[in-house]
Parts: sequence; structure tokens; C-alpha cells
Amino acid sequence: MPRKKTIDKVSRKINDNFRELLAAAFIKGFKPVEIETNFNLFSGRLVSTRKDGNDLTPEQMAFIGAYSAGYSDAMIQVHD
Repeated sequence: MPRKKTIDKVSRKINDNFRELLAAAFIKGFKPVEIETNFNLFSGRLVSTRKDGNDLTPEQMAFIGAYSAGYSDAMIQVHD
């Protein structure tokens, strides 16, 4: 398989699974709180919110930030 197709396939796999994997990891760390992650057209990025409508705590925001940084790093590595 040519390099471009492999890069696209890996990038798509990371991107497609990110939301579900983040939600699963979040539940493990912050039971019983569940989050929902959607793409925001205005900001051009993924935005995570609690499903119960409450604000995220600083600890929860730090967790999501670290997880998102890992996602970004993985995408950079795939495209390098």
C-alpha cells in the first residue's frame, strides 16, 4: 500500500475512535460522570461537555486536555 494511503488509513482510524475512547477513559476515571464530544464548527475543534449539563471540574478539564494533547501528538506523528 502506498505511503499516502497508509497515512490516511491510520489518521482516519485515530480520528474515528478518538471520541469513543475518550468517553470510555473518562468514565473509568470519573465514574459516574459521562461526557459527549462533538466537533464545533465555530471553533474548528472538538468540544467535550458533561452529559448531565454540569460544568467540568478543573481536574476533569485537565484530563480531557491531556487526552486531547495525546490525540494531537499521535496525528502529528502519523503525518511526519
